[in-house]
Amino acid sequence: MRLSNTLSVMGVFAATVGFASLGLAQTPTPVRHGPGNGENKLVLQSRRQCGNAIRIMQAALPIYHGHRVRAIEITKIAIDEIRLGLLYDKRHENGAAPQSIEKRVAGIRNLSETGGNYDKKQVKQSNNKVRRAAAVLTRAQTNLTSAPKYYGGHRVNALKLVNMALGEINLALGNGTTP
Repeated sequence: MRLSNTLSVMGVFAATVGFASLGLAQTPTPVRHGPGNGENKLVLQSRRQCGNAIRIMQAALPIYHGHRVRAIEITKIAIDEIRLGLLYDKRHENGAAPQSIEKRVAGIRNLSETGGNYDKKQVKQSNNKVRRAAAVLTRAQTNLTSAPKYYGGHRVNALKLVNMALGEINLALGNGTTP
């Protein structure tokens, strides 16, 4: 008698566990939306890379006739465009392109950097920092180019801004080589 009761309790328990695990197996995995999903990975990497490039450029000497500062400011606008693109992606599937970036870039003052008395070693180290920032921005450029989505035109704007910042860096390196 006891054995049959025990077997029947075990049977009910096994059936319950079996149905519960069957229910878990059929529960769909939730899809992650927003900045953490794989689709946004390249854009998120480019945002981080732009921030890293800014930090590197800020550590360079002020000897680039304003081009370093202008590259920093343009890269900040690129980060903002990336942020707007990620927000746009959360809210829309397709839509019109954002406003022109030319007005925002035109608002950047031409700041003059007055070089100090730096020796050749300091200038060389500074130039290497600026070159390293250019390499980081080039990786951001590649990621923005490879990103699969449109992001409401913000990705394209960010790409244009990164290209402009790279142009400023090229001018900086052409102007920042003398102590």
